[in-house]
Amino acid sequence: MIFEIVRNIQLMKRSIYLCLFWVVLTGIAWGQAVPNPSFELWRFDTTDVLGRWYTSNTWAFSVFGANNVTKSTDAHGGNFAVRLETFQNASDTIFGYISNTPGDISLGEGGLPFTAQPDTLRGWAKYDIQPGDTALAIVMFKAGGIVISMDFYPFTGTASSYTQFEMPLTLSATPDTVIIAFTSSWPDTPGAQDGSWLMVDDIAFNLAQPIQGGTFEQWTALYNQEASGWSSPDNFSDTAEVVTRSTDAITGLYAIQIQTKALLGNPDTLGYATTGRFNGGNQSGGQPYAQTTDTLCGYYKYQGIGVDSAIIGAVFSQGGNMIGVHAVYLETKSQYTYFEIPFQLGQTPDTVRIDMWSSNPNGLPEPGSTLIVDSLRFKSDPLVGLPAARPALAWGIFPNPNSGNAFLEAIPASEGMFRLEVFGTTGQRMLQQDMHLQAGLNRLDLNLEKLAAGTYLARLQGEGYFQTLRLVVE
Repeated sequence: MIFEIVRNIQLMKRSIYLCLFWVVLTGIAWGQAVPNPSFELWRFDTTDVLGRWYTSNTWAFSVFGANNVTKSTDAHGGNFAVRLETFQNASDTIFGYISNTPGDISLGEGGLPFTAQPDTLRGWAKYDIQPGDTALAIVMFKAGGIVISMDFYPFTGTASSYTQFEMPLTLSATPDTVIIAFTSSWPDTPGAQDGSWLMVDDIAFNLAQPIQGGTFEQWTALYNQEASGWSSPDNFSDTAEVVTRSTDAITGLYAIQIQTKALLGNPDTLGYATTGRFNGGNQSGGQPYAQTTDTLCGYYKYQGIGVDSAIIGAVFSQGGNMIGVHAVYLETKSQYTYFEIPFQLGQTPDTVRIDMWSSNPNGLPEPGSTLIVDSLRFKSDPLVGLPAARPALAWGIFPNPNSGNAFLEAIPASEGMFRLEVFGTTGQRMLQQDMHLQAGLNRLDLNLEKLAAGTYLARLQGEGYFQTLRLVVE
């Protein structure tokens, strides 16, 4: 039974990944069908990564746009605990889970060194498990690569305050490896329910040898780059960044770089950016578009590992139904190379979504394959870099959230004096700083230590610009 549970954890990963590829291959506020076409505008976000554990956040964010394993300050001991939650919509259910191995648990892969012989796992938990659902703790021991015991502990009902649990173990020989996992729902039954959650803290065996990461205190802030108007896996808290801002640009200051990365050491890989969103494991959405005959064009550089190739494509829809897909496969090019994707549709679309992949999902995606794209547009769009009106001022405060020490990055079109102001939630001005900015990229240190923790509105104005952003101080 438990092997069925953990096997479904692995199958969940693979099925979501395949769904993402299937949508690509079958078949706005920016004023253009390709948002941020020259990739000059970027946002920087942070997410908390749980040290020594692997989580379900990659797949939760892919489908639901949010992590379902999060840091909680409602801890039993120390500063933090871990919270797992089950997300569900009409077509997908993703339970929260953590595991101390990136390998396939159903095959007994991975684990951490452990040579003691405990008979009990103890810990503290709070939970609200929906009727008909069950959360689990799973413990497996191995010796010489062979699984020698496997136990699980169910959580049902509600515990509104931390309650100690004691999980009996059936280990009868000395191990060399331990595998530990927790889930917010029972994976191999249809009983998983939206909103079931489990908080765990301070887990330990009834022996002196500690469990690595068992206090859930080791959290690291991961800073992610995202091209404005585009989305990617980069908010997934247990995945290395696959999309980054590149200064190797053919126009402007920046281009977008997409690199294929392995998922948690598994053979599945991710490396994509899309102008759409994720809904039930599939990509959807896009930008308004009504041309039946046009050409998507741009410039790219590509370094494919082995025989790998990249893909750029446009998915056209009408009334929510896909009516056409046009794409191009890109081979290795060390210099910027122009490409075109001409198309003629049989009916008028109302939406287009652009997808870019750094590997060929129908082939053998290879970690390390890298795609750089710049000046991406439809020929019916205004020329990239030649807008009719003054362009938006690309600027930001990083990191955001921050703890008082930060820097401002701004790219004005012309030199001049600018003023940065920070306002509280009731409108009072908390900070004002005048600065002289050069045309092009500027980076200035900011001292925000006088600001109390909270949410603020930051405004930069000058030389005809007047723009605001949300600022969070922790």
